[in-house]
Amino acid sequence: MISVCIPAYKCADTIVTTIWDVLCQTYQDFEIIISDDNSKDGIEEIVKTFNDKRIKFFKNEGKQLGCGGNEEKCKQLSQGEIIFLLPGKARISKHALALTWGAFLDPDVGAVTRPYYWFGKDLNHAVRAKRHYGYTKVDVNSPIEDIIAVFETVDNSGGLAFRRKFLLSFKNIPFVEFTYPFTHMLRYYKVVLLNDYTMACPAFRHSHSQDSYIYKYSPMKNWIDMFNSILPGELCEKLIKNFVAINYIGLVQIKNYGTYSQYLREVWYLIKYRWQNLFNPMFWFWVLVTQFKTKFLVRKFKESRNLNVSLIDTT
Repeated sequence: MISVCIPAYKCADTIVTTIWDVLCQTYQDFEIIISDDNSKDGIEEIVKTFNDKRIKFFKNEGKQLGCGGNEEKCKQLSQGEIIFLLPGKARISKHALALTWGAFLDPDVGAVTRPYYWFGKDLNHAVRAKRHYGYTKVDVNSPIEDIIAVFETVDNSGGLAFRRKFLLSFKNIPFVEFTYPFTHMLRYYKVVLLNDYTMACPAFRHSHSQDSYIYKYSPMKNWIDMFNSILPGELCEKLIKNFVAINYIGLVQIKNYGTYSQYLREVWYLIKYRWQNLFNPMFWFWVLVTQFKTKFLVRKFKESRNLNVSLIDTT
């Protein structure tokens, strides 16, 4: 059985479509665990309108657990062999659970990820998308290009899945809450990158990355500390240099939602962990662009796009 874990917070206006996407799956051996992290927008009343015994609702009425804490709460409340994370604003194709379950038929697979995209005015209006690599199965001995391809998709929890018996606790560390256990899976087991776009998330709704308090600690340093604590030295060094320290677009988020000193800290880390950035025109392009207020420009750029990407068969 798959436990679809929805760590909910302020998603009353989107959770209905998220739940319906799960109920319409071609794979039907699942339970839905919804853990509401003390939000005040009436999620409980909405969930009660569904007449399905597989839906189990829990509400935390005390101090908020945070993203990682609520994911961990969902895991503790669930019973399935597979933990499938799904934010209350995400959409999934009707084959998402079937494809995920199929990947876990290999007993050595510990986690599954997928390419995904962000949508604008509707589900068919794709404004940004993760690169499509095809079905890939990797471990720590795989080519670095394949490992990076996997990590490029795990910056959003929607549609990530874990084999429960191998799963460590989720962390309450911004930007890597669910990436810690995923990285552990890669160290000791195989992980699968699915071939299909099975998840999409809204581009213009408030997200965790827009909360200013999470930039108190460097997003880049959180990734680096995670890799250092789990992965062998040579692989860790390659991922930091060729994946983390070339994420120039991350400067846009921290400039828009963090402080200027936090932005300068991130620029310094890009140089510290990859000094070659000093000679990279793309690094200087993003440093120059982010000297200006980009929030409005980024939104207008996204709204004008419509990529040829869609979820497989959502009808």
